[in-house]
Amino acid sequence: MKKSVNGFMIRSIYPFSHAFNPGILILSIILAFGMTLSFFNPVYAAEKQKKSFEALKAGFENPPASAQPRAFWWWHQGQVTLDGVKRDLEEMRDKGIGGGIITDAWAGNRMISEKTDFKPVFADREWRVLYRYALKKADSLGLELSLHIQSGWNHGAPFVTPKMAMKKIVWSETRVAGPDHISAVLPRSADIKKGFYRDIAVQAFKVAKKQESRPAIKNWPLKSVNDQFRGGGNYPLYLLRQQHPAVSGEADVRSKAIIDLSARTDSDGRLIWDVPEGEWVVLRFGYTLTGAHVQANNAGWDGLSIDHLDSGPLEFYFNTVVDTLLADAGDLLGKS
Repeated sequence: MKKSVNGFMIRSIYPFSHAFNPGILILSIILAFGMTLSFFNPVYAAEKQKKSFEALKAGFENPPASAQPRAFWWWHQGQVTLDGVKRDLEEMRDKGIGGGIITDAWAGNRMISEKTDFKPVFADREWRVLYRYALKKADSLGLELSLHIQSGWNHGAPFVTPKMAMKKIVWSETRVAGPDHISAVLPRSADIKKGFYRDIAVQAFKVAKKQESRPAIKNWPLKSVNDQFRGGGNYPLYLLRQQHPAVSGEADVRSKAIIDLSARTDSDGRLIWDVPEGEWVVLRFGYTLTGAHVQANNAGWDGLSIDHLDSGPLEFYFNTVVDTLLADAGDLLGKS
């Protein structure tokens, strides 16, 4: 609404209507006054604080399931029975533990291991009887269970073939001088595990004059995770930060300078090539296994670790092992 004051047009900022409504103004004042009294009322504030404290105290004395801790529930080397499952779960409930993760693994002590019957094997018929009983018993006690879908760790199984297992890139290096014509079988990498090897590519680059031959990246096995830290729990992270000192005249190989010779190499690795002038490094790239096996597993579940970068083996593992265990849960799936 506009009004004229001394010749100027003034726009009203009143948001409700063109007509002033005194009832709305009175109601607003009453509501604001009531909230102010509630806020500053010491009796109301004290009562609210008391209820808050009582709720907090009750929560500490009897924590809800969402606040209770969960435990790794180790199923070591066949040392699991129906009675043992029952007693473990009842102790969890009585001690305020809200549930656990069923974790099948070996005992970690060789003297005990050698004296222990390793049955049942993870996910076999006898093991699944214990597993189903544990789920039903936990549900009756108001506990929540989860499952480590593997015996030990680094997911793998006895049925994992080399084709399904973890892999790494390897290569061999051959130096040739040109101009020349060569017809030669390039060697495979010496680092081949379990006889498994597949070719990827053959490439070459020209060596710069006065270029020093040395590993491009210091501590490459560690940085590429082809080697492991071994230090009794001490991890020498400084090794990951180490680099070669700069050398005058050294140069990286630019991608445009690399020649792909894969089409000139047959399935046996024989390269037929008219070598241009200069000294050249020829690299035969392939892949093999890392050699990683399942670790800390119960007997009967030895095997290669699955290639985690290949969806095929992972889907096969889930279809073969995990889906069966999920089906065993039945109506408890999602509740435990």
